[in-house]
Formats: sequence, structure tokens, C-alpha cells
Amino acid sequence: EYALLISFFELSQKLKLNGDGPAHHSLGLVFLGRELLEEAKEEFLLALVKTPTYSPVYNHLGIVYLKLGMIEESIKNFQTALKINPDFADYHHNLGTAFLEKKSYLEAEKEFQEALKLNPRYQEVYLNLGFSCLERGGIEGDTSTETILKEALDNFKKAYQFGFKKDLRMEELLQKAFTWEDLSRIYMLLKSLLTEESSLEIKSLCDYFRLRFKY
Repeated sequence: EYALLISFFELSQKLKLNGDGPAHHSLGLVFLGRELLEEAKEEFLLALVKTPTYSPVYNHLGIVYLKLGMIEESIKNFQTALKINPDFADYHHNLGTAFLEKKSYLEAEKEFQEALKLNPRYQEVYLNLGFSCLERGGIEGDTSTETILKEALDNFKKAYQFGFKKDLRMEELLQKAFTWEDLSRIYMLLKSLLTEESSLEIKSLCDYFRLRFKY
């Protein structure tokens, strides 16, 4: 592991001499996959110097800023990515996630709906849309609670339908869910399953070996 990390930094130095924008972006993804956020940010910023209109860089830089707790910076970068390419569901989803962190629930839900127009089977969007409903329900009070809980449950059911292996226990929970506590439990279970299925680190290692072959 230590030797691999050293090789990442050696490759970073090589790219500063003769790397192009996409190469810096790919190495940034390697660092992001390892949660080396400052290093990822540096590579993405270098990528923008060389390819200032490459929308994936703004998207991934937005993810870094979001992980660093710099919500306004993340929002700006996701919005820039969308200005360059408005037809990427991921960009809308990530902007919605940033608004969710800011507790701007209606703005978040607007972006999630835009993502679903582009990808109607996007399970993580349904999951976050349901979570936004739960959070919003806690603010708006008892008068709209039943409607909001139903909306959250509908989104959790779609998240389960479009992404996860069938599980009798989860199906039973989805059928019997009634209270805010029930739905919160479902959200946490689905979120943990989604995290387990994440492949960013594996993909980033593939990017690394491709870069090593080239540079």
C-alpha cells in the first residue's frame, strides 16, 4: 500500500512536466478514490488549467469540495459542469446532493427530478430524493407529514426496485413502513447497501495503471 501511494505521487510529478488535462483528471480520480482530497483537488485544478471546458473535471472538483465541507464551492463547480453539459444526470444529482447538504431541500429536489428525466432508473437519486422528503417533513410539521412520508416511501421503493438484489427482509420493511422512524431505518439500510456496491476505488486503480503505461 505504501509503495503504491509513493508511485501515485511520482506519477503526479511526471504529469506536471508533460501531462495533459485528461491525465491530471484521471490521476485526480485516483486520489479521490483513496480519499486523498487535497491531492485530488490539486490534480483537478491542474486539469482545468489545461482543459478549462472539460465538464467532468468541474463535476469531480465539486465532489472534492463537498467532501471537504466547502458546500458553496461545490455548488459553483457542479453548476459550471451543467453549463458546459446540461444533459448529464450525474451532474444534476451531485448538485442536488450539495443543496441537500445546505438544507435547501426544494432546490435539491428540483435537481434530483432533472436527473430522473435523464435517467429514470437512477437508484441513488431516488434514495436521496426520499431522504430530502424526510428532512423536509421534519421542518414543515404535522400538517403535511403524512403526504411527505408517503412521498419518501415511494422513492425508497423505487431505489430498491432499480438497484438492489431482492431481499425479503427489505421488502417486508417497505411494505410495513409507516412512521418517520421506519423510513429512516430503511434509508440507512439502503444507503449502506449502496455504499457497499460503490466501485470508485476499483475504477480509479484502473485509471492509475493506464496512466503508468502511458507516462
